[in-house]
Amino acid sequence: MAKEVSVLLDIISDEERKSYEDKCIELATAHNVGKVHVCVQFKPETNERIVSYIKEPNYVSKLALMGKASELDMYAAGEELRLIYQIKEESHPLTYGETYDCEPYKLGVVQHCLGVITIVTNRFKKN
Repeated sequence: MAKEVSVLLDIISDEERKSYEDKCIELATAHNVGKVHVCVQFKPETNERIVSYIKEPNYVSKLALMGKASELDMYAAGEELRLIYQIKEESHPLTYGETYDCEPYKLGVVQHCLGVITIVTNRFKKN
């Protein structure tokens, strides 16, 4: 399966990481959202970065996704987040395409989205 940014921390440079962070800030402003998350994966044979940007959902959507993740199917919640909040025009086509080659990268984005849902859930628990 494709690796995401948390696994790549020892592979990508600080400069590259900063460029992703800057892009997230730029996209958050452009899309008028509080935060944009980035999922960085790579093609093992070439090390090409397969990048996807996901807008953080609004309050009502957070509640619905947290409920779905805890009560029904967390992977369905991750896929819903990917489908609705992925910024396709800024993301690599392998992260949203319909071919077999896209599946590992789409699954990587879903896995990343589960982390976003967990982060949001943990923030709510602290309050």
